[in-house]
Amino acid sequence: MASIPRLRPSTLVVASSAVLFLGCAGSDSPQGEPIGASGGPVDDDGVGDTTGSSNPTNPSNPTNPTNPTSADETGGCGGCLDASGACQPGSFNEACGALGETCMACEGSSVCAEGTCMEPPSCNPGNCDGCCDGDTCVAGNTPDACGQNGGQCNDCPGNASCDGGVCNLSCEDSCDGCCDGNTCVDIDELSEANCGMGGDACQPCGNGFECLDGECVSTACVATCGGCCDGAQCLGGNSGNACGSDGSSCQECGLNTVCESDGCVPDPAALWNLVVHEGQVALTNPDGNAWDSFGGLPDPYVEVEVVGLSGSTSNIQNELFPEWEEIALEEVTTVQLQGEVVFTVWDSDFDFDDEIGECTLVVEDDMFGGTYDLTCTPQKDYEAWQITITIESA
Repeated sequence: MASIPRLRPSTLVVASSAVLFLGCAGSDSPQGEPIGASGGPVDDDGVGDTTGSSNPTNPSNPTNPTNPTSADETGGCGGCLDASGACQPGSFNEACGALGETCMACEGSSVCAEGTCMEPPSCNPGNCDGCCDGDTCVAGNTPDACGQNGGQCNDCPGNASCDGGVCNLSCEDSCDGCCDGNTCVDIDELSEANCGMGGDACQPCGNGFECLDGECVSTACVATCGGCCDGAQCLGGNSGNACGSDGSSCQECGLNTVCESDGCVPDPAALWNLVVHEGQVALTNPDGNAWDSFGGLPDPYVEVEVVGLSGSTSNIQNELFPEWEEIALEEVTTVQLQGEVVFTVWDSDFDFDDEIGECTLVVEDDMFGGTYDLTCTPQKDYEAWQITITIESA
């Protein structure tokens, strides 16, 4: 399915299958590396380079009140307050804290991470080339412990394999079109030789048939039918279980949708629930660093906004492949959903939640009652997340 128009600068790709479409043989992995488990290297002290207290502009110096760098959007202090009351970033061993607390100096071997002093785990990006299974460094090359560069090990979902520390989903679990062996034939590349949808095995259409919307329909029917085509049969196209016109493939209208000349459209009086099923998030942030300290995995949740209403899922701890199965918005009107729907995936943290990516969806009439995969690319070559949603009758 083609990309849906949306607000800049985000890019949101929509597909009409019920599984995420990654990992098929021959596909290129995006810069964001949304699957697998890894973390970038950190400095020896775990908190980055700092300079001495003689530097008058160094924000890591707790005695310097001249560089308040961590005010949040409300004007409050997002980091910590030093002895003079100035706001400091709160991310340094000498001045650690968050949410406007008094800065604390980390003692002994503890380091500042996410605004709190903590002991580095015995397994971390500085001493493990594979992945960390708790405090143990393992090779990171098996589906149940997959990862690299000292990040936390990831349990690959379904039938995914672990290749070079990265989980690769099987074609049937990731393809929006059909699977020719383990190679995905994308929905835009379906043909009479390879026809199918939702990761099913590709099937050839017989002589006199063409592939339309993932189904084999009669070429003669398409050319002559004023209604819709069910295989070789031309139907009126004006019923809820066989809706369509001008030789299109017959579609079954879901609950709270009605069949009109343009196909299945939502009932203006209907109410809908927006369900977030599952997803996967980028392995690293846009800078290439792990979302959490010491190569830790993110704690993702989804926030959804429409005109006059917002809601969110719960957060899933330490997971690249979250499974929510939750209603994010309940009893939304048709009119509200026909505006713009903003999806933001966040990483829940102790101090401030990190935005993984925001993208905006324009809901078309034929999307009501269906299940869709959304892929968000807020920056060029950075695939932030993929989630599966359903717009279901309330």
